[in-house]
Amino acid sequence: MKMKDQYVLPLTKVQRDIIEYAKIEPSFQNSMIVENLGMNRNTVKANLARLVELNILRKSGVGKGTWYSLENKI
Repeated sequence: MKMKDQYVLPLTKVQRDIIEYAKIEPSFQNSMIVENLGMNRNTVKANLARLVELNILRKSGVGKGTWYSLENKI
């Protein structure tokens, strides 16, 4: 499927939930997702990495200082 010259990839429910959280909390750490959405830390970590890879989220910092935000308004 193509929208506005961008390909829309199928996202998992976990990824969609993370994106919805990012719309409410503009800057967040993975621990905030784990705590607020009740997800497994490793699941969150893997899905955040995938969303960064897809240029949906932006990653800033490293290690415990890593923060995420939406790359563009969705």
